[in-house]
Formats: sequence, structure tokens, C-alpha cells
Amino acid sequence: MERFVAAVSLVALMIGDEAQVHAAEAYPVLGVEIRNGDILAFEPGVIAVLGTPAKSSRPLIASLRGELAGGGAGVGVGLVIAATDKPDPDPRDLLFGGLALVEMRVERMYASTSWNHTIYAGPQLTFCAPVVPKVSLGWMVDLRDAADNHVQVGLGFGF
Repeated sequence: MERFVAAVSLVALMIGDEAQVHAAEAYPVLGVEIRNGDILAFEPGVIAVLGTPAKSSRPLIASLRGELAGGGAGVGVGLVIAATDKPDPDPRDLLFGGLALVEMRVERMYASTSWNHTIYAGPQLTFCAPVVPKVSLGWMVDLRDAADNHVQVGLGFGF
């Protein structure tokens, strides 16, 4: 956890010397999603509010999520694009204000599923609007065989 906060703080410093950077605050988050490939996924994670870049009113927020699902397990690392312009939002501001999450995911498929029992990786885009379930769209590619790739679509709640 401390390494995650340190790494995302370093990213904030590299964005610009005029950025308003403060000590990163980490918050636990949880999401649940039904999706193709691994059926039902529980997504515990953490987000860290890093600060506000100099040329933006939107806060810079990093995410780290684990995934434990009916067909696989994995991890995702990404950036949150928040609908709030509060410089120091908490998770309630994000969930009730809406957000988009852009992340890179790696997942090991291990159970009975239509996908191969292998390691997939790829980008995912998740939208969470106020009081509306979250919707995600990803592109997962087998690390050993690029011809084995899948679009992953999900619908759920939480972060």
C-alpha cells in the first residue's frame, strides 16, 4: 500500500512543477460486476487522490483494484477521471458525482469458462454515473497467443 501511494505521488510530481500536489490520501473501494469471461467479479481496491494538475480543475486520482471472479482473478491499475472539480474529493464525491476509470488489467483465467485457461491483459474503460450501475468495456488479449482475444463487457455496482 505504501509503495502504491509513493508511486502515484511520483507520477503527480512528473505531471508538472506547478501542480498542486499534497500527501496522497488512500481510500478503500469495492465493486461487484457481472461480465462475460469470468461471470461474477468482486473488485476490492484502493484509490489515491494525488492533487490537481496545474492546467486542470479536475483532481488526479490513481486506482489499484484486485479482482476475484467466478472464472479468474486479476489486478487493474489506472486513473480516475472524476466529474467533480473539488481538489480533494473523497469516494462519495466520486461515486455520487460520476466518474470514468481508465485502467490496464491482467487476469488469470482458471475456472470453467468459454475463455482459455491462460493469462489475459488489456485496457478497460469503466463508467459510473450517479445512482446508475457501472458499465465497463475491455479488450483482453492472451499473452501467449495474440489471436486469442476477447471484448469484455460488464455491468455492476460500486467502484
